[in-house]
Amino acid sequence: MDIEKIISFLIKKNKLPQSILIEGKPKKQIFDISLKTAEKLLDTRLNINEESLEETLYFHPDLKIITPEKYIKIEQIRLLNEFCYLTPHKSKNKLIIIKDADRMTTEAANALLKILEEPLEN
Repeated sequence: MDIEKIISFLIKKNKLPQSILIEGKPKKQIFDISLKTAEKLLDTRLNINEESLEETLYFHPDLKIITPEKYIKIEQIRLLNEFCYLTPHKSKNKLIIIKDADRMTTEAANALLKILEEPLEN
């Protein structure tokens, strides 16, 4: 069973965990799976691709996408923390996609771990 089918099954059964780590190659395919999952959970069509990702910051008010310049820095993760405490605007879920999470600094990884260890309801 592939990851897309597993995620779709979990969404359908309302059993999706608080966080999911999708890892593998090619990275573009992994990012596309993340976007498809976001579309299902936000119940909307996202017109996002690799090129538009750099130009457009806000695709949906309940979606935050973090991309590294060279590395993902702690400041980017701190902004996620603020995002987590906001209530969802258009859907019942809020989503965060961290593209190329393997390029996160140690400080950023520790800050993200703190967010994951203390999840909010939405």
